[in-house]
Amino acid sequence: LLHGAMPNAMILCWMPGRKRIYAGGYDWLEIPSPVRAIEAYEEAMRWAAPQLNSRVIALSANTYDQSEEEARRLVEEAGRATGLPSTDPVRFGAEPLAEAVEEARRAAD
Repeated sequence: LLHGAMPNAMILCWMPGRKRIYAGGYDWLEIPSPVRAIEAYEEAMRWAAPQLNSRVIALSANTYDQSEEEARRLVEEAGRATGLPSTDPVRFGAEPLAEAVEEARRAAD
């Protein structure tokens, strides 16, 4: 999908409570931390289109299975770990994501 889409910027979507892909069917496949996932996605884009300098610009979390307090903590922790805007857009609003997209668009002009 990355190489077909050739994005200039990416938003990493993640589910903090999920540690493995489809528990039960693929228990052996661990989901990487947001930091590691960002490294992998950005590296994959460098293989196909290094001239794009494609970067993850924000994190979008799905925290439906967390308490509000825990969700806020996890979102803030991910933001600190990556240095990127981070939110659960359903719980806390999508403004940080929209602002990151707008900033990336302006930078590309």
